[in-house]
Amino acid sequence: MEAYRFENISYTYPGEKEPALDKVSFTVTQGEFVVVCGASGSGKTTLLRQLKEQNPEFGFVMQNPQNQIVTDKVYHELAFGMESYGVEQEKMWHAIAETATYFGMEHWLDRDTALLSGGQMQLVNLASVLVMNPKVLLLDEPTAQLDPMAATEFIEVVKRLNSQMGITVILIEQRLEEVLAACDSMLVLHKGRVAAYDSVKEVFSSICRSGLSKEYFSYMPSYVRLYAKVNRNTDERLHCPESIKECRKWFYDNSITLSLRKMDRRECAGTCSLECRNVFFRYERTGGDVLREVCYRAYPGHIYGIVGGNGSGKSTFLKVLAGAKRHYHGKVEIDGEVAYLPQEPRYLFIEDTVGDIIKRPEAIRRFGMEELLDRHPYDMSGGQMQRLAMSYLYEKDADIYLFDEPTKGLDPRWKRVFGAWLEELRDQGKTVMVVTHDVEFAANYCERMSMCFRARLTEPMAAAEFFQGHHFYTTAIHKIVRDRYPDVVSERSLHEE
Repeated sequence: MEAYRFENISYTYPGEKEPALDKVSFTVTQGEFVVVCGASGSGKTTLLRQLKEQNPEFGFVMQNPQNQIVTDKVYHELAFGMESYGVEQEKMWHAIAETATYFGMEHWLDRDTALLSGGQMQLVNLASVLVMNPKVLLLDEPTAQLDPMAATEFIEVVKRLNSQMGITVILIEQRLEEVLAACDSMLVLHKGRVAAYDSVKEVFSSICRSGLSKEYFSYMPSYVRLYAKVNRNTDERLHCPESIKECRKWFYDNSITLSLRKMDRRECAGTCSLECRNVFFRYERTGGDVLREVCYRAYPGHIYGIVGGNGSGKSTFLKVLAGAKRHYHGKVEIDGEVAYLPQEPRYLFIEDTVGDIIKRPEAIRRFGMEELLDRHPYDMSGGQMQRLAMSYLYEKDADIYLFDEPTKGLDPRWKRVFGAWLEELRDQGKTVMVVTHDVEFAANYCERMSMCFRARLTEPMAAAEFFQGHHFYTTAIHKIVRDRYPDVVSERSLHEE
């Protein structure tokens, strides 16, 4: 079977001394499914860009759905690539018809691309790549900005393309829960070099024996970490569960006992820091409401989380609170200064270098910006750009902090750093609000949760109760242990051993 050999791939960004990729070599068999993981800035995105540059015939799907859309209509988007290569009309029509039917998008081929949800945009991006009939598909965190259901659906489509059509897949993905059982191999990058490349089971075993095991281990799904936490003191070779189903079977067949720790629950009291009463908002005078009858209260000294589907109104709600958008009905009362991190952090940066944007040494150290001070903010990975935005807000002294999808592109280490900062802000009496698709992060750090659906927002409720009451918007840990430990919704509910 045909194999793709990538040898000695190196790349150094202009003005940088250290290479982003340093002689990376690996082989991929035709039809193989490879997952790439590693720390933020380890070279994952750079690797995919180099593979695409060296192999123009490879298909490439970016992290941000909007960045890849180039036309105004879905049909035009699917036709764009073939038109650029001068494909004849009849052949192009057949390719679009087949692809649109496969993806179930026949009924929205004439829709404006700007009106699609994030999940729909990403499916259009994938479809527009597939009509070009690539043998290899490169995907750079394609679910980073998708809600859990849309992300699951997207990954299922990728799995089918790989298993049914034999398309080779090289995927960068932080949400490994849905991917681990489907992938054939895992490639781990560390500082631009290959740290491990083998089957999932062998990489897992290597991670457990490696001197870098603490860093690498955090990239594994939470159910793998649960398994290892229970078995870490045994002499037997650790087996890597490859799905929630497999981990559930192990958990109940072996009557596993967990050591739990008491989680503090803070009651909301005093004067609220922000209040919305019957708020309505729409983008166009004749358009539909994006926010409808929103009533919401938040109090100092708490971390609030908001989840919901793409296009449900979450980001719009933060824009209204930040004053970036003006509601047309209702009342919004804000007590104090507001700091706001938008979903696209590059909008915060107008200077030419990272060093021009952040000045405080503490902010530079805390978010790992020391080696990036001379870099242009647009010449960084998605995770590095998120950390730069966090450094930027770290230098502010606000009363209310609003974060829109702050963990996209962040590796597990930087998620922990960010979460610790949120808890410090909370302990300082700040009000913190996080809009996120990262359910695992929300369960670990948010104290009160709301859901946005069809332009409405639910009142905040205790996070534990929120995640216990959902089947899809809940964590992998809870899906596994809820029959015996219904109160456990996050890894932080478990004692560290």
